[in-house]
Amino acid sequence: MGKDSHIQFLPSKPVISLEYANLSLRKSLGQDIILNCLAFKEPSSRLPSLQKPNSHNSYSNFSISMDTFERFNPDYWREYEAYIRSLALVRQIGFVLYNQSNFLAQNVRIEIHVNAEKNITVFDLDSVPDRPAKTEMEKISRGIKSVHAKKIQTIVKSYGSQWIISANIGNIQPQQKAWIEEPFFIGCTSPNSLEMEVLIYADNLPEPKKERLVIQFEVQDEPALNINKLEFFQTSHNFIEDNLNFHRNRTLLP
Repeated sequence: MGKDSHIQFLPSKPVISLEYANLSLRKSLGQDIILNCLAFKEPSSRLPSLQKPNSHNSYSNFSISMDTFERFNPDYWREYEAYIRSLALVRQIGFVLYNQSNFLAQNVRIEIHVNAEKNITVFDLDSVPDRPAKTEMEKISRGIKSVHAKKIQTIVKSYGSQWIISANIGNIQPQQKAWIEEPFFIGCTSPNSLEMEVLIYADNLPEPKKERLVIQFEVQDEPALNINKLEFFQTSHNFIEDNLNFHRNRTLLP
């Protein structure tokens, strides 16, 4: 009887697992996925500068004031090419954690360690490249909007030879799935298999749980972007309207 009473009051710990997830569909994808990346080659020659359109306005004083107000960015096409090439390469990835036990998982946090290889690009939602601005006024107006950006949950930081992807989840109820609402972005310029180490922490875990995640990269090589293609992408409603629509419209995950 005394032995049974001792067992009853032993400290209990949660059992937590982590998988890739399609966040929009609330679908678990397992711990081994295939990502398809679109790798545009870098231009072999310098793209032309953006030219200010000719003005036929007869009101010269008004034209001068507008010229000052609308200073054009001569590097626009070169910046836009780098922007398209960067976003085309990466895919967005989400995570889901599952508390498989009958015990509360307290103050859960994850760390994912990724080797910093030259052909792999990783960034978080806060580091998604900004769409280049054609004019100084565009840049100023976007800067005003960015002041109100919310604090992100999933963070990617570089530490020498590795990236660390981290997220604070909080408590996970028994038998509950916790979806990490913000994705991170990863891409590779050549076919590759990437293994990542996962550490799952919780206040009531005596030591972090270790898991492995794998990404198989399949890469579609594309020729360098020229002005004609850039102009098409700029006006196409099916390609990029803003940073995140690109990823929403190009979801290759199941």
